[in-house]
Amino acid sequence: MTVRNLDAVFKPRSIAVIGASSRPGSLGAVVWSRVREAGFPGPVWPVNPKYDELDGAAVLTDTADLLEAPSVALICTPNSTWPDIVGKLGRLGARAAIIVADGARDGGSRDTVVRATLAAARPHLLRIVGPASLGVITPALRAQLGAPSTVVGEGGVAWIAQSNALTNAVLGWAFRML
Repeated sequence: MTVRNLDAVFKPRSIAVIGASSRPGSLGAVVWSRVREAGFPGPVWPVNPKYDELDGAAVLTDTADLLEAPSVALICTPNSTWPDIVGKLGRLGARAAIIVADGARDGGSRDTVVRATLAAARPHLLRIVGPASLGVITPALRAQLGAPSTVVGEGGVAWIAQSNALTNAVLGWAFRML
């Protein structure tokens, strides 16, 4: 694994939340609320054809509608949509995407979809984290890029992991230490 585009993950300048939602309990709602609650200071764009606005933010209907490339995109959609979304992000010039969605329950072969998603990313050198990732937390930048079990306060530590269980265990341990 190379370090290419990891700066976009750890030091994002803008964020797109693909599949952002207000539906209680949905992955898109959790990810959207974590990004908003953390107070990321840069541009944050929700994308979902089912909404016109979320929390006062105008919602774009399609990834291709983004007026500029986000540093990082958070993907909270069914696995069948991943290759198309990643291709659009790559053509826009995005540098990283975190697939927060699991995709295991979406039907079809997840391995096949993951291979197609990586193939869509490769020509654009788009960094992919996931799928089924809780995301990346960079508290010093108020960047909560995913669906951690709790909002993490500002500090000087960053965390990236593929394992939801490990991330939530570390977060639980850290909060018990407070």
